[in-house]
Amino acid sequence: MRHLGILFMLTAAALFNLVTAAPASAGEIGDEDVIELGEIVFTATKYPHLLENVPVETVVITEQDIENSNAQNVFDLLKYTPGVYITADNVPRGYGWQSKMRGMTFDSGYALVLVNGERVRGGGMGEYGIGLDQIPINMIERIEIVKGPSSVLYGSDAMTGVVNIITKSAPEDRFSEFRLSCGTRNSFISSFTHGDRERKLGYLFSRARKEYESSGDGDEYEADHTTAQFDYRFKEDEKIGLGIIEDNLMRSGNRAEDKTRISIGYEREFPDGSLAVKGYFYRWDIGAYAAGAYSARFGNITDNQLSIQYNNRFSEKHMFTAGAERQREVLDMDIVTGNSLTYADNVRTIKSVYIQDEITLGTSATVLLGARQDDYTGFGTEFNPRIGVLFHLTDDTRVRAAVGRAFKSPTIRQLYIPFRHGSWWNTPNANLEAEKSTGFSLAVEQLFSDKLVGNLSLFRNSFKDTITYVYTGNTITIDGTQLKERSWQNVEKAYTEGLEFQIKYKASKNFSLNVGYTRTDAKNRDTDKKITYVPPHEASLTLTRRWGKAGFALTLGTRYQGSAFTDANNTIKTNDFYATDLKITAELSSKTRLFVDANNIFNSDFGTSGREKGASFLTGVIVKY
Repeated sequence: MRHLGILFMLTAAALFNLVTAAPASAGEIGDEDVIELGEIVFTATKYPHLLENVPVETVVITEQDIENSNAQNVFDLLKYTPGVYITADNVPRGYGWQSKMRGMTFDSGYALVLVNGERVRGGGMGEYGIGLDQIPINMIERIEIVKGPSSVLYGSDAMTGVVNIITKSAPEDRFSEFRLSCGTRNSFISSFTHGDRERKLGYLFSRARKEYESSGDGDEYEADHTTAQFDYRFKEDEKIGLGIIEDNLMRSGNRAEDKTRISIGYEREFPDGSLAVKGYFYRWDIGAYAAGAYSARFGNITDNQLSIQYNNRFSEKHMFTAGAERQREVLDMDIVTGNSLTYADNVRTIKSVYIQDEITLGTSATVLLGARQDDYTGFGTEFNPRIGVLFHLTDDTRVRAAVGRAFKSPTIRQLYIPFRHGSWWNTPNANLEAEKSTGFSLAVEQLFSDKLVGNLSLFRNSFKDTITYVYTGNTITIDGTQLKERSWQNVEKAYTEGLEFQIKYKASKNFSLNVGYTRTDAKNRDTDKKITYVPPHEASLTLTRRWGKAGFALTLGTRYQGSAFTDANNTIKTNDFYATDLKITAELSSKTRLFVDANNIFNSDFGTSGREKGASFLTGVIVKY
């Protein structure tokens, strides 16, 4: 009732704003009525690039896409992207560990998750888990998704692609924004954001809080997120930036996570190139209280990274990039199993260098060549090249082809952390080698008109030295209980292949339609069995309709996921399912917007009894000055 009362008061303020402010004009609602391919992207090449001319497959979820969606977290934003398989609905839980990109899981490090180009930890299953839900929706400016092997620029974990969550930066003009919403499952989300620029100094501050509970197990969650961004412009082409992100999560009193990130960077542009020197400190504190069949974990993992990159434009058609990075990972953790205590303490250092050369040949082709070497303490050196080509067959037809090598280093959990999981005792293996892959993709982009564009992609990734659990044949006695011992070994080979298809149609600034389809085949080559939780077929449809003068908009999205195996022997399957989401917004004035988000409105069970069930609703208001 307290939350509903607060929402009522802010809604009343919004209605007052409606009476005292001029109504929003039609021109203030929506984009232009053409397909926009002039978006500037960064992640694919590590320097600014027009989306239509980037040589590597890249998908952008823009700020306008985020506003149109009914997303409450990053899972919601990605679930309509072809090639990305999401297994978490509107209330994030551990099931996010099954989420995949081109058939391989984010949580195990096969697809890299970044925030502003920097690595993240936390939010997934266990000490190695990499969750997608890292930044509140109100602070996300856009998400850039690069598909295919990307170790050439990003090192370990970028085997099937990269998801870069880019936060909002200091604005050019002062603004303040309030968001308040509540809904089913006792969910309550609030945020306040304020930013301004005083001559050379710009800043942006945001504070968000989320409360919710799981319908599956009744767990209650509380999360607080604080962001502060500063930049100082010495000149138009020279600036320094500072970012601070603090994230705190508490789950039903038995699990606490605190994540702190401090980033600093210097950027300078020259007539023929640019220089960037950046560094960050990231600390993930864990307090996971467990009982009975699971070990408890207390401690922290920290990452420190320093990088330098120089871009040199020899000519309009030739860009050369060189960079170097030094990363230091520190593990400091107590593992408590019953009355037994194990201490895990380790430091590893990664030194990396990379080069990249982009050359445009005439008016019809661009070639991208790159290579990277990573030197790890513990298991040696990895070398990863990549070749990408963009062909302009016509003014309206583009073909992108790429082949590259990628790798994934063993995780800290696999290397150093012993723990109990049910009837198993997991013994780390400090002698693991890196997993390796070779990936190929071919993509065709066709602009049928300035309102209709289509994309078709074919891909294949081959993996070797895949790390998996192996039963050692031994038993370990902990507090009088005998547990089977298992450890990790480089024993398996696998592949994923398939196609992705997407059509975007923008009939006008008031109506747009997106259709997507993914076909994926993912197999363990040693056992000839399908990889678990990879549906062979996925499809989605979203449409947005606006009524400009009324300031009213509706977004409807539905997606289909085929059945998938849940066990390595391929004997148990999920059911296929459809799920439909709805978002309604009303522009009360140029400053105020009401919204209603309705997820899973037809009560899909998501193909399994283990997921969040039933429809969920969230209603709220956004006031911006």
